[in-house]
Amino acid sequence: MRRSILFRLAFLVLLAMNVQGAVYADAKDAYFNASLDVEQLKGAGLPYESLEDALLQMDGALKGKDPVLLFQTALSLNETDEGRPLAERYFALLDEASRSGLRPGQNFSFVIERAQWIANKKQSAFDANDALVGFLDELEQVNETVNLSRVDFLLEEAKNAFEVERFEEVPSLVGDAREELDLALLAAARERALVRLARRNVVSYVQDHFKGVLMSLAVLFLLVVWAYLEGRVLFAKNKLRFIHEQLKVAQRMLVNAQKEYYGGSIGRVNYHNQMESQRQKIRSLKGSVGGWEQMLSKYKKSSVIGRFRR
Repeated sequence: MRRSILFRLAFLVLLAMNVQGAVYADAKDAYFNASLDVEQLKGAGLPYESLEDALLQMDGALKGKDPVLLFQTALSLNETDEGRPLAERYFALLDEASRSGLRPGQNFSFVIERAQWIANKKQSAFDANDALVGFLDELEQVNETVNLSRVDFLLEEAKNAFEVERFEEVPSLVGDAREELDLALLAAARERALVRLARRNVVSYVQDHFKGVLMSLAVLFLLVVWAYLEGRVLFAKNKLRFIHEQLKVAQRMLVNAQKEYYGGSIGRVNYHNQMESQRQKIRSLKGSVGGWEQMLSKYKKSSVIGRFRR
């Protein structure tokens, strides 16, 4: 009876050792595959910082801690109030390790789970990169004037999510940016269609009302010519009026100079200078009067209203 019980216990111990060995082998393979995944991301130039941190945690969970060194550290920490909480954690790790038959801190399930997380993260990184590169290629092929403000905003959000390793958000953001690009292209096409329609309407109106448009242009041309002819008559009259006013001012200046001279206010030299200056001005103005009167007479011949007005 005792021999049978011992045999069964030995069998269970061997079975547990085999299971533990199999789990360790699986965890070791998972760690190796995760390391390859991280190296692939590095080689592709994609972000990998959080995956590398996870790989370090996996390394610690796979190898565990040195129980002797951990026990000595726990004893040292337990001597102070500040270190006692951490020492209790280390003692708990040692107790758990003695029950499981593993090194302190070893957790093969954690290694396998994080390896799967890294594999999923790597695939998400490549999918996100493909989505970004593909959309950027589409954007470069847009060779028309389009309002891309909303597209640029979403694209920047996607790039930021990619850089901080939120790879799962990138395809959705790229999809939103693509929808906004389609809407912008549609709006630009609609605007061009409206412009073409407006031009076509103008051309059609001119074709349908060709005689009316032609007559309107002719009337407009005649009005412009008539306004020009009447305007130059008015300009010549205003110019003559201004010259006559300048003549009156010059004549008054002559009279004032004579009064000041005979009144003793100014000397002979100053008097002669003022008189000569005003006389030259009067001669010049009178010459201008003759020229402008001839031009006014000529202008009136082609004017309708000006010839009947003085």
